[in-house]
Amino acid sequence: MIIKEVGYNKENYAHFGTKFLIGNGYMGVRGTPEEYTKEYMPAINIAGVYNLAAPDKWRESLNAPNPFFVKIAIGGTELALPDATNKVLLHEQSINMALGIHLRKTVFKTQQGQVNIESRRFASMTAHNILALEYIVTADFDAEIIITSGIDGNVWDVNGPHFVRHNIVDGEIMSVEGVCDNGLSVKTLEKVEIKGNLKSQSVIKEDKRILRALTFAVKKDEQCSIKKVAYVSTSKDLQIAKKTSDTNFLSLTYDELLVAQTEYWKSFWVENFVTIEGDKEAETALNYCIYSLQIIAPRHAKALSIPARGLSGQVYKGAVFWDTEMFMLDYFILNDIGTARTLLKYRIDGLKGARIKAKQEGFDGAFYAWESHENGLEACTKFNVTDVFTGRSVRTYFMDKQVHISAAIVYGLHKYTSMTGDFSILADGGLEIILECADFYMSMLSQRFSHRQDSDRVGKLELHDVVGPDEYHERVNNNAYTNRMAKFVLEYALEVLKKQTATSVSQVEKNRITAYKKKLKKCIEAICQPRTSKDGVIEQFDGYFELEDVSVDEVRSRLKDKREYWGGSNGVASTTKIIKQADVVTMLALFKNEYDIQTLRKNLEYYEKRTEHGSSLSACMYGLLHCYCDSVQDAYPMFVKSAAVDLVTPSKLWAGGIYIGGSHPASWGGAYQMMVYGFAGLTLKQTKKGITPVLNPRLPTHWKRLAFKCSIAGKRYNINITNKKHSIKSAKYKEK
Repeated sequence: MIIKEVGYNKENYAHFGTKFLIGNGYMGVRGTPEEYTKEYMPAINIAGVYNLAAPDKWRESLNAPNPFFVKIAIGGTELALPDATNKVLLHEQSINMALGIHLRKTVFKTQQGQVNIESRRFASMTAHNILALEYIVTADFDAEIIITSGIDGNVWDVNGPHFVRHNIVDGEIMSVEGVCDNGLSVKTLEKVEIKGNLKSQSVIKEDKRILRALTFAVKKDEQCSIKKVAYVSTSKDLQIAKKTSDTNFLSLTYDELLVAQTEYWKSFWVENFVTIEGDKEAETALNYCIYSLQIIAPRHAKALSIPARGLSGQVYKGAVFWDTEMFMLDYFILNDIGTARTLLKYRIDGLKGARIKAKQEGFDGAFYAWESHENGLEACTKFNVTDVFTGRSVRTYFMDKQVHISAAIVYGLHKYTSMTGDFSILADGGLEIILECADFYMSMLSQRFSHRQDSDRVGKLELHDVVGPDEYHERVNNNAYTNRMAKFVLEYALEVLKKQTATSVSQVEKNRITAYKKKLKKCIEAICQPRTSKDGVIEQFDGYFELEDVSVDEVRSRLKDKREYWGGSNGVASTTKIIKQADVVTMLALFKNEYDIQTLRKNLEYYEKRTEHGSSLSACMYGLLHCYCDSVQDAYPMFVKSAAVDLVTPSKLWAGGIYIGGSHPASWGGAYQMMVYGFAGLTLKQTKKGITPVLNPRLPTHWKRLAFKCSIAGKRYNINITNKKHSIKSAKYKEK
């Protein structure tokens, strides 16, 4: 349960900041050494709190003043990374997933001898506003050691700075409050326990930070240390929190918090650890995914979601995408129904914003934000990419043409109700979402008239001018995935309406509902299906088969700058069949029961070699479809790619001059889906007794055993699979 890196390379600061993330759903703390300043991307990113720094900027999530800032000096010489690289004898960073703790150890070489630094820090899982740090220094010689520690308000921002002023308070409890020009504020308080032979202390109060300089006189191998407890809050907390008060900050100690943290994670892993005998690396990677999903889950809120880059920073504006419903939600449905409902309640609360967006774009119903902020506010801009050659912003069509976002939310509701048996969310606003999204797609549908001479499409209803999951091809007609998802929304709307009782409804209202159901049925029957080649390959969108058929390597060779964006009007992939990520394959993975296995295999083979996998959402869908096609050994590399996405050095940090690094929660969720639905083959069967889990396992040949727990319809199950047998047994379960 340890993720560790040994050795120091200052070029890894962005990757390691993500890899060694800690958090608790309220905030995420990047895994950077304590002495790092904003140039090296330390950050405490707050969930669901956003600000616009200036009119020519974009809105993004906020980073809090950093209470983990610590540096040391001995004999007047500062020992701090990254500048002291040539003096580093040893450097280790790790995450102890069993405890949710970040650990750091560095040994510096000085003229007098060696100096050892050890730190342990965590975000409390039992008090969501609380951070804790222990920082220990020893030397193998008598020394005067100065530990300088405090709150650094000069934070890293992607598109800021956001704070126009800082309110700084000195005293036993120090604080730094960053205030935005609209009055929104983020405040950090800290208190410190000091251990060691303290000679003197002083306060350094600067423009944006306040520090304690603690001077210790220590003997050889004698420790000096600080234990710090910090409290982070925002001026918006009362609007998003489940409760209006939190644990009394003044009464908390580091040791008490550590005990509570240890107990929390011990209990968590009893229920959520996944065993993979025969593949320790895969077991560690998958449990890292589970740990990572847990530390970004918004358990503190009634209605909040998870951004596409989790809580690893402000990348992608800290916004919520379709990633949550399509890739992450399954893990929470199967393990934490309370959080799953919180994620969906966020979309219910955002319905008003989705209605406004639909109206602005000329449609009925609800068109959800592609990049969603609070209340469903659209954060996506029309210019999301920068041309690396001219420095000019490039028009993209993510915001206004990726209409499949609304279907993703309805699909999430469907997964929740069908897997939990909890239909109360429909009465709590879910039904309204379904119907409004159905209205949206029906208002988008265009009829194909006979003069177009397309006999297979005459009288059919089409979706024009869209962008599917493959963002390299913009403004296409009849994207296969988008059309099928729109049809799904209409089908689900009809299904839930049929189940609604209408005993207290007036006759006029009954007639309106009847007419509406007829309209839904007509549209379902008329929405066009994608064309299929004579070889059984489904065309991704109208005209896709006419594009240049080249390899991914050939398209990559056409780049003049590795940071170039492949899509858009001038992208190297836009006139070719090379796609960014799973598109038709995603459709087939979601609706596999509608196709024979030959069709699944032909399309998998065709599209896999034409996919760049330029998105972390891609590999898991290909992996799932490989499982459904019984090509498990080909699925396995896709599983590893998804599960270990943040454990290996990232391959793509830039898109057209914009930094897109950070964590990949959708890939974590996708790896979990591959384990559950792909390798374990979990499906649900409706019986007279209710929803029953069924297994059709397909384990990689080197896996000896797969074991995990999951919850279905209020019941907890132990699932145990080997290559010879499998079992599903009831487990003790307390619903969260």
